[in-house]
Amino acid sequence: MTVVQKYYLKTYFLNAVLSGVIMALMFIYFGDLTNAVIYLISYLIMGIFFTILTVNVHFNKIKSFGIQNITADHLRVKQEKCVISYLEISEIKEKLNGNHFFDQMTITDIENGVKIKTGLAWNFLDNRIEIIQSSNAAIKPYEYRITSVPNMKYTRVDNGKNLKNVMEVAKLLRI
Repeated sequence: MTVVQKYYLKTYFLNAVLSGVIMALMFIYFGDLTNAVIYLISYLIMGIFFTILTVNVHFNKIKSFGIQNITADHLRVKQEKCVISYLEISEIKEKLNGNHFFDQMTITDIENGVKIKTGLAWNFLDNRIEIIQSSNAAIKPYEYRITSVPNMKYTRVDNGKNLKNVMEVAKLLRI
């Protein structure tokens, strides 16, 4: 089974099947068996359309980043990447402050790195980006681990937002 097929099935199961079964069980519990069957069928059919819409939007967004061969790593909500750079942490913070992509984000210092909070917007929830120096601070080039995760723990689909965050930071560190 391909990555695309697995992603469609996972999204369908989590959205349609799970919610349809829960609604049907509620109707059965309250003694309304006729409506339970109707709601279960309607949730399963609606889930097909919702899954197609959700997954296609996600894939198209990832492809807009220049990625043509989508893998399971691209579809994860938590994105991580290790990057080698000659920039020090203070230089990274200066570059972040001067970059248009990070204008509306809150940038703070943490131990051995930088933490960025994206804030809320109409099309996505806030994310947390961390750039942690994982190699010895005295030896150049430095190795940095870039991590981008949503603040909402149970996020299933982020439409590539965290992937974009990691790609932008990696591009900034390579300059």
